[in-house]
Formats: sequence, structure tokens, C-alpha cells
Amino acid sequence: MRIRRTPFLTYFLAATTASRDRSHVIVLLVSTIALTVQTSLAVANDPPVATADTATAEPAAAADKDRIELRIVFDNNPSDERLETAWGFSCVITGFEKTILFDTGIDGKMLLRNLEKCGIDPKEIDAVVLSHSHGDHTAGLAEFLKVNAEVEVYMPAIFPAQFKDQVRQTAAKVVETEDPQKACEGVWTTGVIHRRVPEQGIYIRTAEGIVVVTGCAHPGIVQITRAAKAHAKEPVKLVLGGFHLGEIMPDGIERVIDGLKSTGAKQVAPTHCTGEEAIERIRKAFGEEGLAIGAGSRQVFPAAKRQKAAEPDGDDQNAGSAPR
Repeated sequence: MRIRRTPFLTYFLAATTASRDRSHVIVLLVSTIALTVQTSLAVANDPPVATADTATAEPAAAADKDRIELRIVFDNNPSDERLETAWGFSCVITGFEKTILFDTGIDGKMLLRNLEKCGIDPKEIDAVVLSHSHGDHTAGLAEFLKVNAEVEVYMPAIFPAQFKDQVRQTAAKVVETEDPQKACEGVWTTGVIHRRVPEQGIYIRTAEGIVVVTGCAHPGIVQITRAAKAHAKEPVKLVLGGFHLGEIMPDGIERVIDGLKSTGAKQVAPTHCTGEEAIERIRKAFGEEGLAIGAGSRQVFPAAKRQKAAEPDGDDQNAGSAPR
């Protein structure tokens, strides 16, 4: 069988070839080739994904302005047995003026099924933020845009031009990011860190401090957390997501633990590419504040007061970013 070289496959190959971090390229390449046989950003002829069994889906929750919720909807680690798991990461953030999808996992149809099982309507999502260029964080976007193309898509400006052009053809707006970018009041990207694989995280304001969310943290989970804290000028409540420590030696893991503690982070929740040994060591080091998470996990926080003065300087909000 001859596999068609779709824009996603071309993009993925370019991104992984350019990367010096080869630890999971083979896994991603095999998965992406299989997916791209059927997946393309072109939406004209393909019908939307079939819905999941509604008997297993949660009812859609009404928006609550007094609380912030972060729900993991795609991960290779299980939590809620109703949700499917595969290599990758994605979460949904609600409670702000915009509902935000951070990363999209490697399988868009699985992502949509998991969203439904969590009671989340993809048409209610206002913005998608992509952390970095690897397919386990971006390949699910194609199927998502078939259901909801009226979204803003935030991505590092360094993403391949072909990928950005394809998204522009289907999404309402593409926002290229370099410096920290305000997605809405209380939600910011961390700015792209150009170390190893260029990547951005996202942070959200809560009444208890900021929550920092990462896709893989290729530039370093401590570096991303420090960048978020420096921009927000607030304490760190929680650091959550992939920490990319799967092939790090024990002494390296201990240095990361020390670094996370030096940021003042009250809680940590490692998953995805962190690695089993690293997850165990980190959770042990943080005790009850080392959280076990996976697909379906939900974190709830009291909302911060909506005060404009509490936001970072407005001069920073559009620096290095250009809506296209």
C-alpha cells in the first residue's frame, strides 16, 4: 500500500528530523504514518467523527465563573476508565471568558470521543493552544477542526509554514507566538523557549496562584515554570503535564525535583512523557502534593478576582505575536 504524504506527515517528518531529541521519534513516526493514511486537514469530503455512546458520556456542565477547571482529555496514562488512552496529551481549560483546548493528542477521533465522554462540546471551545511541533500534540487538530473551525489557533511562529497554511484554510484565525501571549483574561502562553525542541507552555491564574501546563517540556520543566512565574509575578500553585524525563538518569531526576521545589511550586502532576520512574520519584518527593493524573483527571481551582490590574503589563500581551 502506498501512503499518501499528507501535510501532517510532511510537517511531522520535518519537525522530528530537525530535533536533537530522538527519544520518542520512532514511536511518533509509526503512529503518525498510520494516522495520516486517513487524516488530512482538508475537510470538504470527510464527515464529522461518529459520536460516542451517549450512555457513557457526562452531561455538559454549566459554566461556573467562580471556579476554574482543567480536564485531561487525552493522555497515555489512564485515570477515568471510560476514556481511551494513547500516546500524547491534551486538556481543556474552562472557567474563563474563553474555553481553551491545550494540545490535541495524536488521534483526533479519539480526542473527540473522549471530549464527549467528559461532557465537553467541541463546538464550545473558543481557542486551541499548541505547545510544540510533535505529532502527539498536534495530529488531533485535523479531526477537531472538522467539528469546530471557528477557533483561534495559537502556535509557535517557528512551526513549519505548510502546517500554518493548512490551519489557516480551516481555522478562524491563526496566532503565531514567540513572547508570552494573552489568550484571554487570566490565560497566557509562557513564551517559546528555544532549547532542544522549541516549546511553549500555558499558565492560568487562580485564587491560589498560577497553574502551569506543559505538553512535553522539552526545554526543561523547570525552565518553563520559571518563565511562567517570572511573567505572571505570582506564586505557582501547580505544575502539570509532560515533564519529558523518561530517559533521564536518577541523579538528573533529582536535580529536576530540586529545581521544581526552587520555583516554590506547591503541587506537581507529572504525566505523558515523564516516565514511570520519574513520576514515582517526583510524587514521592512532593508527598501528598504530588498528584496522580491521567486521561479523565479533573483539577478544580477557585477563580481569581477579575481585576485588570492583576494581569501582567499590557505592553507584553501581543509582543512577538501576529494574528494571521
